[in-house]
Amino acid sequence: MLNSIVTRLSLCVLAVLALVPAARGAATTDYPGNTGAVAKWMSQEIDTVKAIGQPVCLYIYQNFKKANADATYLEGKDFLEHADVQKALKGFHCVKIDVTRSTTIPKSWPREMVEKFKQHKYAVILMDPSMQTQIVFKKKAFDALEAEPKVFVATAEKIRAIADKQKATEKKAEKEQEEKDMADAGPKTVGKVPGLAPRDEEKDEKNKPAKKDPPKPAKPVGPVDE
Repeated sequence: MLNSIVTRLSLCVLAVLALVPAARGAATTDYPGNTGAVAKWMSQEIDTVKAIGQPVCLYIYQNFKKANADATYLEGKDFLEHADVQKALKGFHCVKIDVTRSTTIPKSWPREMVEKFKQHKYAVILMDPSMQTQIVFKKKAFDALEAEPKVFVATAEKIRAIADKQKATEKKAEKEQEEKDMADAGPKTVGKVPGLAPRDEEKDEKNKPAKKDPPKPAKPVGPVDE
């Protein structure tokens, strides 16, 4: 009787111990930054983000609290996982930054931006590719827009329009620079005819008069025999 009780208790203890690691593993995935839509987003250096050349959606969070109402709302179906928000984010480069400690923040981000990130704690920021325009969304705050899908979708369209305008301006500048470089280089010199491109030289050769053979010298006329 005693042996069977001991055996049962031993089995119960082993079962509980087996569940502890699993419970710990599950708990860590519940931390902010590891759930919902942002779970697969990466933390990147600012140079890497800018080099991609797309409008940016940046998620700012702290992960030292397991349960946080702001993070749960922003990462979940009411906001970033909302179907309209997901659709609006197509064409955006999505990244996240953990601002819990200075060691969790990529070093290349400017100090002024990092200080603002730390003040926000939990926020979603939409930016144009140059990061000159920054629109902040929070669950509830006086210093940001309210994180509401309709407002977010409309703002994402404005950011996309800014990005398209910047891209068009860059292409125009590149084209103008190419034309300037060609003008500075001057006309091409081909063969013995300066200033003519290959096709122009061919036309010039065709328009030249045909060469004539020099006249043959007349035969000398001797005296006529009578």
